[in-house]
Amino acid sequence: MKNRRSTKQRQLVLEAVEKRHDHPTADQIYLDVCAVDDRISRGTVYRNLGILSASGQISNVKVPAADRFDSRLDRHYHLFCTCCGRVFDA
Repeated sequence: MKNRRSTKQRQLVLEAVEKRHDHPTADQIYLDVCAVDDRISRGTVYRNLGILSASGQISNVKVPAADRFDSRLDRHYHLFCTCCGRVFDA
């Protein structure tokens, strides 16, 4: 993978994921980042989530409905509640 420079927006997205421990969706991360910088676009957040997960800085948790993101990088399993849609570490 080619080297990518660190940007302010990417750092904001990474910090937003690291602050949450509830496996947020991209939309939840977008709202968190918008609270800090209201000029950031949804596409920028989505693109940076993809870059961060591809580079191994965050985990992309594939579950029904929407991908979730996790700052915890050790190997572990996730449980998905089919009633409420929450994702839990196992």
